[in-house]
Amino acid sequence: MDHLIGKYDFSDSFGVEEYLKALGVGLIFRKAQNFASPTLHVAKDEKTNIWKLRLESTFFSHEMIFKLNESVNSKTLDGQSAITTMTYKKKYRKMILTQVTHEGPDVVVSLRELSDGMIKLKISTGKQSCSFLFKPSTSTTAPRTPN
Repeated sequence: MDHLIGKYDFSDSFGVEEYLKALGVGLIFRKAQNFASPTLHVAKDEKTNIWKLRLESTFFSHEMIFKLNESVNSKTLDGQSAITTMTYKKKYRKMILTQVTHEGPDVVVSLRELSDGMIKLKISTGKQSCSFLFKPSTSTTAPRTPN
């Protein structure tokens, strides 16, 4: 999974506003999301095997710190408390993040797939999904490692 380490810039998205609306996210935040160009940082602490995924934009930031195959308490992108587990399917080169919210029966599944040097992120819950495409950053800023 080390091949995912690095910084990635937003390239494109599909179905985001509809997905956020299905989650009950307000109109102002949904519209602001249309102008966001998030950056994805993927880092790993080699000593502890702790991974960090950080999504940053002008309007928000979201960070997840985890070890593979271990459940942790976290927040979903829309701020709900959840139990989160990250697994990696080596054969398919996919990181699979599963989040079960504490507030309801929703299960959020995020698939991160590396293909042609780009990261494809698909997020789904129930019948609604959205996707993001990130390309390797041309910036020289290195991702921060977990503390």
